[in-house]
Amino acid sequence: MMLTAYVKTAGDHHFLLGIEELPGVEAVAISVRDIPAAVQAAAAAHTGHPKEYFTVAVDY
Repeated sequence: MMLTAYVKTAGDHHFLLGIEELPGVEAVAISVRDIPAAVQAAAAAHTGHPKEYFTVAVDY
């Protein structure tokens, strides 16, 4: 499943992320490089699907 993540807020050493396809679900990443994995983990926890089920596009 393709997910689109967007940065809600950015602070020192963290990004708070929203996921367009899963309203209300948020993820936190400590670097831009970590955004896809953080979104996959949050989506997996919310849906019960394995994290590998999700492909993440990041909208900056």
